[in-house]
Amino acid sequence: MCKVLPKSCYVFVLFIYLAGEVNLKNLSKSMNCSLGHVGGHCELPCRYPSYGNYCQKKCYCKKEYCDHVSGCRDCQPGSKGKGCEHNCTYPNYGVYCRSTCDCLEEECDYITGCEGKTNECTLTKDRKSSETMLSGTIVLGFIAVIQFILYVYLSIFYRPQPLYITHF
Repeated sequence: MCKVLPKSCYVFVLFIYLAGEVNLKNLSKSMNCSLGHVGGHCELPCRYPSYGNYCQKKCYCKKEYCDHVSGCRDCQPGSKGKGCEHNCTYPNYGVYCRSTCDCLEEECDYITGCEGKTNECTLTKDRKSSETMLSGTIVLGFIAVIQFILYVYLSIFYRPQPLYITHF
């Protein structure tokens, strides 16, 4: 094979490269290619999932997050997992899925959350929560009043009689 590729070999090498039949590391070594590039004239970027020096490292992320020079980039908002291969699951959304939706699952976008959508559900939940707390407070207050009345009644009308010991 050609040590320094003439123009006639360029098409042949490109075809073989795209077909995945040859390791371009050997062709690129003599050229001392920059990171993420291979070929007789270092003109070819590493193809997915390869990256780095002579394309010898491997990305474990989706193709769109793999940089041919440096490898996997940070996950985009709405993605999670070692290779950003999973979307956020409800109720989480956003960067690293760290934000939480406060709307219905159907209204929660795994990237943007509830933004631009109605929060009617949230208002309903808050209203129900307030009504539940108010009801609970009223019931507990009623129980406290009953206990107080019972205490007063028993302390006034039920006094234990002292025991007198008459026989020794």
